[in-house]
Amino acid sequence: SRVRTYSCFMTKPIHRAQAGDLVRKQGWFDYDRYPNAARPEGLFMVVNVLGPDECRGRAIFAHEMTLRLWPVGEESNRFTDVPMNLYEVV
Repeated sequence: SRVRTYSCFMTKPIHRAQAGDLVRKQGWFDYDRYPNAARPEGLFMVVNVLGPDECRGRAIFAHEMTLRLWPVGEESNRFTDVPMNLYEVV
């Protein structure tokens, strides 16, 4: 039998994001193929995951879910609601 190994850079898939996870906006590069490509700046903490219960945790419905984000490093109480499928878990 074959043993499958995974990269140490593997992260949690975005459709499984929970409150407290750190996320950043996805870039348009294939980072597995181009590991030295510059990634988008900005780190956010997930405050809440909004959307229908039947869509939670399902990759095919990630575009139906919304993340409420807080910018890490800012002391303001401003939150941003963004589509889940545009972000990746750090």
